[in-house]
Amino acid sequence: MQQNLNEISKKKQQAQQDFSQIDDLFSEDPVEEERGSCSITKSQSSDVHGKGIDKEKRKIDEIDNFFAPRTKPGSQPSLRSVIASKEAMHHTNLAIARWFYDSCISFNAINSPFAQKAIDVIASIELGYKLPSYYRLRVNLLRDAKEECKLLIESYRKTWKEIGCTLMADSLTEIRNRTLINFLVYYPRGVPFLKSVDASDIIKDATTLCSLFADIVE
Repeated sequence: MQQNLNEISKKKQQAQQDFSQIDDLFSEDPVEEERGSCSITKSQSSDVHGKGIDKEKRKIDEIDNFFAPRTKPGSQPSLRSVIASKEAMHHTNLAIARWFYDSCISFNAINSPFAQKAIDVIASIELGYKLPSYYRLRVNLLRDAKEECKLLIESYRKTWKEIGCTLMADSLTEIRNRTLINFLVYYPRGVPFLKSVDASDIIKDATTLCSLFADIVE
């Protein structure tokens, strides 16, 4: 706002200088000059006067745009519109809540760093956006997200060569009673997952674990 006011002040000063030039032109005595030069002076003064009026008009238009009525986009909202926007916000939040309740989505999903990003992208699209179908979500989009994740890991690998990294392993038992060993890489930017090995039928000793780590290093 301060920058806009400074620009308006500069244009106002420029307009005053233009009008002062016009006054200087009209203050000259036409009797002392020849008729030809006098007529040229009047023509020039009319041009300068027209330019000054145009600049003044543009300045007024800019002021009008700065204090735009509430019917124009970007204008100051009325109290009624603010109240209406609060009601609309409540209905939007309630619609998202119903989706969570109906689909038994974990409440922790709202804390995902991708949640607000998804809402921002949806809000940037005009009305008429349709959610992806069950098939696209299960096949096409899943494939694209997997490819994106691979590219991200490849960009991480370049950093591992420069600053080094630490290999980590974590074992767990899933619902089917399978013992899985997850391998991860620790480095300053995070802990990305590399691969998972089914260790249900192998002896989990130091020799086996060392062999698995050797495969990961290679």
